[in-house]
Amino acid sequence: MTNQNKSAQARQRRRSSDGRFADEDKQDSLPSDTKIQQAASLLTDDTEPDFNQLLTATDAFDDPYEARHIEFDMPDGTTVSGYALDDDRIDRNKVPAGWHAYSVMESDSDEDGETTLSIDRDGYVNHRMDFITTEDLSQRIDSGQLTEIHGDEWGFTGNDLVDDLAEQSDDEDFDLDIELEEKRHAMMDAAIRDLIFFKQDEENMTALKAAAWQTINHDEQNKGESAIGYLRIVPSSNPAALHLEDMSEERLEEARLNGGWNPDKDKYVHFTKDGDLEGLSYTEADELIWDNRQRILQAVRDDESANFGTVSLLHNCFNRERQVREHDYRTPDDKR
Repeated sequence: MTNQNKSAQARQRRRSSDGRFADEDKQDSLPSDTKIQQAASLLTDDTEPDFNQLLTATDAFDDPYEARHIEFDMPDGTTVSGYALDDDRIDRNKVPAGWHAYSVMESDSDEDGETTLSIDRDGYVNHRMDFITTEDLSQRIDSGQLTEIHGDEWGFTGNDLVDDLAEQSDDEDFDLDIELEEKRHAMMDAAIRDLIFFKQDEENMTALKAAAWQTINHDEQNKGESAIGYLRIVPSSNPAALHLEDMSEERLEEARLNGGWNPDKDKYVHFTKDGDLEGLSYTEADELIWDNRQRILQAVRDDESANFGTVSLLHNCFNRERQVREHDYRTPDDKR
């Protein structure tokens, strides 16, 4: 439940200055963080973050209550807002799609004794804090606009990330964990319902691969095994993620022969549901993921540790396809 003292502060709004399997020959097959960001960029814009985007932002923080709402006044009269870890750093690998992470450094006091701030992509010297924002500040940084920010040009609003979520929800009993679970269920149920509209393109496959890999990792950490563990597909040249070293030589050879895996010929390898090692080509690996898309969505729905950014990306992919297909099916006289 939201801290009521924090919520009361939040309403005052006073400012004070205190997300594979790799294909060496085809980069597009990599469900890397960059590819996920690129896929998500097709589905989002640069407006103020809505409720779902704020939920996605929680992926960046171990404790969203520590993510303080911060605002910077820009030279052009606009305001950049985001969420900061004061005196701490944000793991760039955890920054969800649609958000950008930056560092804030303190400069030496100038002649009037004022300490100024500067913003950079990832700074270390005189580091004060890291923050995330939905705005891409690259051009402002490159042009030198963010090298001297004075004390009256920035401040914390008094809110944290959870306060902002509670305000947007209009729920006095807002609970972040319950909200994340209910949203995950609703979004994945909608995606499963809209499977008929989904098509096998690069963005959708990237989202499915990333979701499968993340969910398998979470399942193995939380349950010891995953219902979709057979979708952990790895390069034959580097099958370390399958932990083959835990198998005896006899069992390894048996699994290889039964599954037909030829490490010198097959691009990829995975364990089948029967526990055998099956070799796959790039096309076969993609088809295995595609044919199991409903199972992946169901596994994400059931994953209590699911990254909301991945949930949101999957939902947006399916929702986009549904809207496109519904539009295509309509005639000029169709009033639906």
